Amino acid sequence: MRIFFIINGGRAPVAPAIVKRLRAILDEAGADYRLEISHTLEESDSFVATAVEEHYDTLWMGGGDGTIHVLLNQSRLAHLNLGVVPMGTVNALARALGIPIHPEDAVRFLLKATPRPMNIGCVNGERMFLCFAGVGFDAAVVHDVGGAFKRLGGRLAYAAAGAMSVFALKRIVPFRLELRKAVPAGEGRAMATAVAGGKAGDACPSEPHSHEGEQDIHDQGYSMVVSNIRNYAGFNLFPDAHPCADAMEMWVFRHRRVDAMAAWTAASMFGVRRWKRYLRGNVGHYLVQGFVVISDRPMYLQLDGEAVRLGEGTRYEFQFQRAAVQVLTQDG
Repeated sequence: MRIFFIINGGRAPVAPAIVKRLRAILDEAGADYRLEISHTLEESDSFVATAVEEHYDTLWMGGGDGTIHVLLNQSRLAHLNLGVVPMGTVNALARALGIPIHPEDAVRFLLKATPRPMNIGCVNGERMFLCFAGVGFDAAVVHDVGGAFKRLGGRLAYAAAGAMSVFALKRIVPFRLELRKAVPAGEGRAMATAVAGGKAGDACPSEPHSHEGEQDIHDQGYSMVVSNIRNYAGFNLFPDAHPCADAMEMWVFRHRRVDAMAAWTAASMFGVRRWKRYLRGNVGHYLVQGFVVISDRPMYLQLDGEAVRLGEGTRYEFQFQRAAVQVLTQDG
C-alpha cells in the first residue's frame, strides 16, 4: 500500500505536534507514504493529481466530512482507495465506516483496513456526495453556519444557526418530489439491508436488485434529507441507511414547521411511540434510488454538510451511483 496522506490545513492551522505523532506512527509501521498539508483547494487538487501521476494506490484524507466532500469533487478518485482520518466537527463518514474518531487511532486502524466499494450520490450530474444531502431547512442552517462560525462553535454553531433559522422559515420554499424506484421505508426495509445486514464494509452488488413494491412516487414538502449512512449531525437518524445498500434513506417534511422536525429527531433517537404517531401525515419516509426536487423558486442545498449552489437552484436531480468509490473500512 502506497499512501498519499493529505491533511486539510486551510480553515484552521494543524498542530505540528499532531502531524509529528502521525508521522511517527507511519514510520514505526514502515509505511510507504507521503504526507502533505493543504491550505487551498488548488493545492489539494494538485496533491491528488500528484498521487495519481506517481502511482500511489491509496489516498488518506485528514479532515471533516466537508474536506472529504471537496476532495471527492475536485478530482477523479475512482482508482484510489480512500481512507478517512477524522479531524472535523462531526466526522459522520468515519463513524459510519467504523473508523476511530481520534486521528492517531484512525491511522493505526487504516494501516490494517480493507478497501470496500461504497455508493455515492450525484446532483445534476456535476456534484457528488458521499454521506447525505438536504434541501430546505437543514440546508439553510448549513448556509447560515459559514466557515468562521463553524470553526469557532463546532456543533454549537449548527445549533445556534438552527435556532435563528426558526425565525426565518418564510425563506424555506415549497417543492415537488418525483421519486424513482422507491418504496416506503419500513415496508421496504429489506431493500436497504439485503446486502450487508446493516454492517459497514461488506461488498456492494454489481447490479441493482429488483424489489417488490418499487414504484414512482410523487410527494411535496418544504424540507428533505437523504442519507447514505446512519449518522447525521452526530445522531443515528437514518436506521435503514447503509453505504453499500440498494438505496438511500429519505425523510420529507411536508409542512414548514419546526415541531415536525423536532418530532422526527425524538422518534429517531428515542423510538418514542407517541412521537412516531405524530409524524404520520407530516413526514414522508422512503428508500430511494433516484429522485428530482423541483420548485418555482431557488432552494437551499447542502451536500455532506457543505453549502452548495447549483445553477438557478430550482431543480435538483439526484442519481444513485452504485459502488463508485473504494473506501478503507473494517475487515469482514
